[in-house]
Amino acid sequence: MTFSYSGGLSDFLVDMNKEKTPLHPLPILLEGSKNGVQVMIAMQYVEGESENIYSYVNNIPTPEGGTHETGFKTALTRVMNDYIKNTAFAAKEKISFEGEDYREGLTAI
Repeated sequence: MTFSYSGGLSDFLVDMNKEKTPLHPLPILLEGSKNGVQVMIAMQYVEGESENIYSYVNNIPTPEGGTHETGFKTALTRVMNDYIKNTAFAAKEKISFEGEDYREGLTAI
């Protein structure tokens, strides 16, 4: 079987979330490469608490995750914590969150 979406990974994610209520209409799409390694991430927050992360390496599903998925989770947590630390409110209140807090309601591929 071959699965194909005209809009690529973003359309695939939209299709996966079609029964859910997205918190933002378009998925966030990140693409890049370094040292010959290409990466593409599509993510969208939806109403609900569950985390749905689907990872692939060379088009092969990796349902048990792996270093690439761990790296994604770590990077997401680091970026979000850095952003919060730079807001005036967070500087006064000394608030912090765990990685699970940022992944609540997240669908990512």
